[in-house]
Order: sequence, then structure tokens, then C-alpha cells
Amino acid sequence: MKSPIYIKKVFWLMLVLISFSAEISEAKIVQEHILIVPAGEVDAKVLKTIKNDLPDLWPVGMSNEIFPAEVLPKSAYNSSTGQYEAGTVIEEIGQRITIVSVTERLLIVTNADLYVPGENFVFGLANEKTGVAIISTARLDNQFYGLAPDERRLRNRALKEALYESARCRGLAHCSKPKCVMCFSNTLADTDTKRAKLCNTCYNKLYRKYNSPMFKTP
Repeated sequence: MKSPIYIKKVFWLMLVLISFSAEISEAKIVQEHILIVPAGEVDAKVLKTIKNDLPDLWPVGMSNEIFPAEVLPKSAYNSSTGQYEAGTVIEEIGQRITIVSVTERLLIVTNADLYVPGENFVFGLANEKTGVAIISTARLDNQFYGLAPDERRLRNRALKEALYESARCRGLAHCSKPKCVMCFSNTLADTDTKRAKLCNTCYNKLYRKYNSPMFKTP
């Protein structure tokens, strides 16, 4: 027969677990809806990974869907480098699709190589004001560097960038922790060093944003 002390400890442990579960459930009440829009010939497995895995990495309830592919705007193309200017792509594709600013964000996924003025390339870009972000799989692919293809690594890298830019789209700042997905990537090695996960500090910061007035639906 179990002692009263043992039974009491089990009782309190159960209460803690129930309380913790309630907090997790409450944390998932607020919904974030991500519209995933391919632009160009994007790997279907990459899109599927982002769609399936991104919600589990978000601090509040997230739903998402993959929209039909959009054409990359010709005005964004730089013929001298063969790249697309990320800001222009965000602006033009963002104007084609209407989103609800309080609850929705647009995530463009492209296989085109991107850049911004003053930078040779970018893995992605986010505009917090318009709620539109973009990631490029071009330089996340081993084949860009003449290496053997690695589908698993490509999907993992794309998921990291999708999480990073989606969080940036909600105003989350860079993190100094090398393992946190919000640590800025200067190189592909930086991206590989990071985990596809927000550190506890960034996770809580993003969660608190959903309690701010900007998320109160009229």
C-alpha cells in the first residue's frame, strides 16, 4: 500500500500537469493564418514541409494553406545578375492577394535567387507593415554550390527560413543565440548551425505580441 506522502506527491504532480496542459491549450487559442504562395517552380516537398511543420513551431494556434503559384514580377528581375529584387517581389505579389492584417500573413516561397540593394543576396525578406514575407530556396540548395543534392537538408533549411521570416513579419527581432532560428544568417553555415526552433526567450516574446492591442479583432 502506498504511503499518504507518496499519494499526496502524485496528487500534486497531477495538478501541475493538468495546469501545464491548460496553459498550453490556452496558448493555442489565438489563430495565425499563413498563406503559402509558391512563385516559380518550387519543390513540392519543401512546400509540404513548411505547411506541415511550421504550425508546431509557432507559440499560438496557426493554420495555413498553399495557394496557387504566382508569376515572379518582371519588374523585379535584374538581368545583370540573374536575380530578383526581394522587396519588389513582396510588393507586387502582396498586392495581388488580399489578407486580413490582424490574423493573416503571406509567405512567398521561390526558387529564384534574391537580393536587396546593397547586398549580394538574401535568403529572404519580411515586411512587417504589409504582412508579406518571402524566402528563397536557391542558395539553400547544395546544387547551387556544385555539391550533391540533399533533399532532407534543403527542406530543413527552408523550414528555418520560413519560421524566421514569418516571425520577422510579426515584428520579432534578431536573437544573439547562435542556435536560435532568429539569429541572423550571414552564410549558409549560419543557417545550418541554427535549429528549426525559437529559443525560449524569442518564443515568449512572440507569444506576448499576441496579447497586444494590434491583435484585438474589431
